[in-house]
Amino acid sequence: MKISHESLVHRYLQAVGFWLPRSEKDDILAELRADLEAQIEDRESELRRPLDDAEMAALLKQRGRPVFVAGGFGPQQSLIGPLLYPIYRFVLRIVAIFYLLPWALIAIGIFVYERMHGGTPIASHAWSAMGSLWTIALTQFAVITLVFALVDRYAMTAVMQRDWEPRRLPAVRQPSVGKRRRQAVAGFIFGILGLFWLLALPGYPFLLIGPAAAVLHAAPIWAEVYPLLLVSVGLGIAENALTLAWPQIAWLRPTAGVVTSAFGLWIITRLLHAPVYLLAGDPHAADYAALGNMVAHLAVVFTGIGLLISLLAYAWQAVRALAGESRHPGSPAPLPARRI
Repeated sequence: MKISHESLVHRYLQAVGFWLPRSEKDDILAELRADLEAQIEDRESELRRPLDDAEMAALLKQRGRPVFVAGGFGPQQSLIGPLLYPIYRFVLRIVAIFYLLPWALIAIGIFVYERMHGGTPIASHAWSAMGSLWTIALTQFAVITLVFALVDRYAMTAVMQRDWEPRRLPAVRQPSVGKRRRQAVAGFIFGILGLFWLLALPGYPFLLIGPAAAVLHAAPIWAEVYPLLLVSVGLGIAENALTLAWPQIAWLRPTAGVVTSAFGLWIITRLLHAPVYLLAGDPHAADYAALGNMVAHLAVVFTGIGLLISLLAYAWQAVRALAGESRHPGSPAPLPARRI
């Protein structure tokens, strides 16, 4: 039977899919969709009428909470059971992304700075502070694993017995033209503001480095890349303008993003070959210049990493959008669960 995108079953499948690994998500949802379809058809045959919302909710409640259903499709873990394993993996991912990854990026930036500029006292001191990163990572992994193992062993029965309501599941997320249009408007406005800021920067360097502009001056590399930075900002504005003009074309924004990210990475490679970024205005400001160059180099490295991630993400989005257009020209790609 056909159902709307806002139906309970679509919302249930979306909730299950959130906890599934991306590589197996489509196959698992297809299997679960087929199983639910058989259950619904059997129940409707018994009642000789379509199920109403309350009966559909009861069927889904009998199937189980989405997170536990997703865990049932996962690998069987001996320490942490399959019901808790998706949450355990999700928590580890959050800790890695928002805590360990930033520290790792700082360590990489300091290492690159030392390799290009030699061991400075500031860099050596900062690098020594990174030694405890692995200890912290292993400690957090052990604590999280222990907590989940204890919960799985002693508290899962009580959690499984708690009631839940399928009709409170979040609505199905649908990529919309309106969302792309709002993103383009925001990007266009901030791009214009960024362009004005960049145009004012040569005459007002304190807009970037604040009071340090009184004793520090820009190195020659900035005069070389300044026109390229203007072009990069212009490309970003053009990207948002094109998206605003044709928001219904799903592949347009990610394709333009690939171009702007690649151009930004080219600028970053030129900056990474520069010996210094800031020059001291007088001999007493040499220490400030050394610290400023280290901070600037780290900022360039992190910006390059961010642009590389953006390039890969845009490329993936563009491939998916183009594949969707080839399957359904002129219409968005369908949801994986369109028929139950």
